Amino acid sequence: MRLEDQQWAITFSVAQSLRFANKLEEAEKRVAALEELAPRTLEPVQRTFLTKIERAALFMCQGQHNQAAIAYRNIQALARSLGTSYLGIVLLGVAQTEMMLGDYAAAELNLNRAEPLIGEDPNHAPTLQLTRAYLRLLSAHPEWVSSVSLAIAQIGTTIVTVEPQVSKQIMLVQAHRLHLEGRHDEALHTLEACAALAYDQHDVCFFSDVLQQQAFVHQRLAHATSDVDEAAQHHRIAMRKLSQARAIRQEHGHKLSTASIDVTAAEYIVQWHDRYHGVSHNELREAFQRIIAAMRTIYSVSQSIAESRTRYRFVRSRLRHAFEAACSLSLFLGDTPALSALIVEATAQYDWSVVHKADTDN
Repeated sequence: MRLEDQQWAITFSVAQSLRFANKLEEAEKRVAALEELAPRTLEPVQRTFLTKIERAALFMCQGQHNQAAIAYRNIQALARSLGTSYLGIVLLGVAQTEMMLGDYAAAELNLNRAEPLIGEDPNHAPTLQLTRAYLRLLSAHPEWVSSVSLAIAQIGTTIVTVEPQVSKQIMLVQAHRLHLEGRHDEALHTLEACAALAYDQHDVCFFSDVLQQQAFVHQRLAHATSDVDEAAQHHRIAMRKLSQARAIRQEHGHKLSTASIDVTAAEYIVQWHDRYHGVSHNELREAFQRIIAAMRTIYSVSQSIAESRTRYRFVRSRLRHAFEAACSLSLFLGDTPALSALIVEATAQYDWSVVHKADTDN
């Protein structure tokens, strides 16, 4: 092997490892080195292709989804010259970027195009199926975009080096699907397995995601039963799980995730009080104060979101959910001045054109 080939192979492995570790500045330097080395290797076309794929994956990790989409599309001609399996990899990347940009129909189309080209390739077929599962999840729950974006960016178009991460995410998506199909016991069993895996691997952020999903299942079960005691038990479990998930996110400084959990908690409280009037005045007041803070945090974060239509959908979804929950809580409290102030602030202070931008971009 020539020196350039050895250097390229080592640099490529290091670049991927740095990207998986979210050390993006260092990864950027390695990718730049790959771009310089690739034309001087014994297989310049293939090395250039893999380098361009890594560049597109890095754009994804940096949150530059439009740049990633352009990068993947620019590789298609090169991929065709190498063979159908290479084109399948590129189409998978294109589908991932389209999903992150909120164009779900285009993402579905390109996944369908990629699937027969990739076939049963063990390095890419599982990632295609995971991407398809995420697409279905995001189509129903756009508020999951932050965690899905991170997972897709880390995984890229191959799962060779991050198979444990893929396995965990597949389990979580599977649990969600089981719950939506009404197989609640199986969903909770799968989520317990996810929690055990997160605990064993000391992955607290994944554990927080599992806790939120467990809370979602238990809250739904609370509304599915006519037994008041059983419903109360499920609701208490849901609120406890959310509290644990919030503590984890807050401890790690994840402001947006913490605020999003506060929105969910407020919605659960509103649902419970609306049905059973079983929430104390102090609990309602605390939830109201948290939801106001959450609205301001979510809006503040939205100002830094510039390119992803899916992220705009997330902002729209969470702000609207927060506003509706806050209005309900103020009504439960009988606090008309707070309700009036909330409406005035939401109308005057928040730039609601940001919230509606997804509609005009489609």
